[in-house]
Amino acid sequence: MIIETNEININQEIEKIVASNKDGYLQAIISFCEKNDVDPAYVAKHISIPIKEKLRVEGENINLLKKSAKLPL
Repeated sequence: MIIETNEININQEIEKIVASNKDGYLQAIISFCEKNDVDPAYVAKHISIPIKEKLRVEGENINLLKKSAKLPL
C-alpha cells in the first residue's frame, strides 16, 4: 500500500499515536509503519526535525545511542 500523504500528515499521525498510546516515538513510528504498510526508511525521510530530536533523546535515555555532550549549567 502506498500512502499518498505529505510530511505534515505523517508527523501529525505520529504525534497522535504518541499521545493516545503513551508510547515513545520509536514505538509510534513502528506502529505507523505497520498500520500503513510503509517502510521505516520512507518515514525517516519525512519526519520533522523536532520529532527526530525527540527520537534522539528517547534513544539516549534507553541507551540505544551514545549520550550527547551537554554544557553544565
